Amino acid sequence: SSSSSSGSKSSSTSSSSSSGTSAFSIAVSGNRLVNGSGATVQLRGVNMSGLELSSILGSGDPWGYSGFGTSSGTIPDDTFIRAQKCNVVRLPLNEESWLGYPNSSGTNPDPSGNYVSVVKKSVAQYTADGLYVIVDLHWSAQGSAPANAQQMMADSDHSITFWTSVANAFKDNPAVIFELYNEPHDISNAVVSGGGGGWAGYQQMLNAVRATGATNVVLMGGTAWSNDETWWTSNRPVDALNQIAAAHHDYNQGLTYDIGTNPTAATAMLNAPGVPVVITETGDSNSGSSYISAVLSTADAQGYGVVAWALNPADSFGAPNLLQSFTPPTAATTTSGAPYFNWTLSHP
Repeated sequence: SSSSSSGSKSSSTSSSSSSGTSAFSIAVSGNRLVNGSGATVQLRGVNMSGLELSSILGSGDPWGYSGFGTSSGTIPDDTFIRAQKCNVVRLPLNEESWLGYPNSSGTNPDPSGNYVSVVKKSVAQYTADGLYVIVDLHWSAQGSAPANAQQMMADSDHSITFWTSVANAFKDNPAVIFELYNEPHDISNAVVSGGGGGWAGYQQMLNAVRATGATNVVLMGGTAWSNDETWWTSNRPVDALNQIAAAHHDYNQGLTYDIGTNPTAATAMLNAPGVPVVITETGDSNSGSSYISAVLSTADAQGYGVVAWALNPADSFGAPNLLQSFTPPTAATTTSGAPYFNWTLSHP
């Protein structure tokens, strides 16, 4: 899925990314996420696609293909997001654009040389405005191949270096959550956990994050495109800080742990590790509202967070979409957007 931007928000006055003592924070306590006051937080928000793909596909604007109407160096306005009572945004990232290494195709992964600065600006502005931010490693590639697609897993060539760099960038902002890899697939639980065959495992990436001194919450999904998190019990990740949580993706694709069709199996699997659960992607592919409504009701019953895919307007590539247009963002929502924002607005 994908996204782009409207840059009427400036982050020039924001310094939240350096405020390590900020009261605006999120942490793991048992199987719940809590804020700086210790109150339980249910994450409810949106994916904002664009940063994973715009630069590597040739846009001089890191948000360029998102549909949000940004120009290079500006970021999407978050006014609409906050008006829907969302409290989190998820920003998919590209490891090659972040690290800036050359690839075999000769494609420049950061044409304007501003990828990292725009990501940092986005995170600083959104957290300053009271939104938690999930940054996830979305597009990656082994060796010198261009990072222009979703891979089976993070790679041992670049992904550990990526997370060391990203963790150093945001470790002083306790409102930032790290999701180590978007959607592992066609790969074993053992490799997902421990790596192998050129792939980086979650434990290696988690260790890299913690080696920077970062105490941020870390999210980890599983195989079958982050639908199967059984590796949490078979190969449980070890974190001395116990600041880890499970990510889950759920799209009504006939997968074993789709909440809308197999709620008993899905919730048993997700609850087994005893950690917080965040559904970091879900949607209805603009085909109706019944499935996403089932996911949302289960999320409320279980205390799971939900981050829907994606805020990007329907005229941008990559369904499902939550809006028909971002200009103005009050334009009619799609068949998944309408029930989703009714749900976010129904919460305190």
